[in-house]
Amino acid sequence: MMLQKSKLYYVNGSIPSMRVLCILNEKNIDYDKIRLKVMSDPKETRIEPFISINPKGKTPTLIDIDGTKVIESLAILQYIDTYYNCKLMPSANDKQSYKKVFERINESESLLVAYESVELIYKNENGKYDELIKSAYEDVYKELLFWEKYASENKYIAGPLMTLADFAFYPVLAYMIHRGVDLTNYPNLLKYYETMYERPACQNAHPFGWNKTQGGMNLFKIAEKLNFHKFNQIFNINKLL
Repeated sequence: MMLQKSKLYYVNGSIPSMRVLCILNEKNIDYDKIRLKVMSDPKETRIEPFISINPKGKTPTLIDIDGTKVIESLAILQYIDTYYNCKLMPSANDKQSYKKVFERINESESLLVAYESVELIYKNENGKYDELIKSAYEDVYKELLFWEKYASENKYIAGPLMTLADFAFYPVLAYMIHRGVDLTNYPNLLKYYETMYERPACQNAHPFGWNKTQGGMNLFKIAEKLNFHKFNQIFNINKLL
């Protein structure tokens, strides 16, 4: 059944949801936003009618105007770029550029996975997750070394032009900045962040009330206190630059 508009089921402040919101905004696609709350009991992602749409109970979920359902944020990015205007992938004839963008899209998941355990701070009673949090803290900053190198090479994360990789990566970086990650030793990455932050497509994908810098609980400051050494005493950013 044809719909008048595409529908996006999303969670406010979710990295995967931000990815899709960014690209829908960038391509000026007319769509309906359907926000699901996950702080409720039960979560709105775990009850009907959403479960009948996506049995996994995960957002984002896109319903295209022709009724096509697409799940998983990176899959949705690629779907939108394939079927909508203003292509953000290089020509497949440019094999090296095409490969690089796909690599960076998938590498963004490595950074997201590295970060996820930092959020164990929220339920770290009696130091139960101290070791996992310390490891995640170090893993994030090690992973960011690679991204600092990428950001030093071009204006955007996979080349001189904005690509699909930027919409996979930027929301991960933006979310971590909101949670307090320190980019003092990552000047090129900070410059990249500021470039993307100013795009209206990104501005409109940010959760309401987000600031340009850290807001709310600074998870990285808390995680830093669990580490015996400062990060810059362990890793040398110049090794990758």
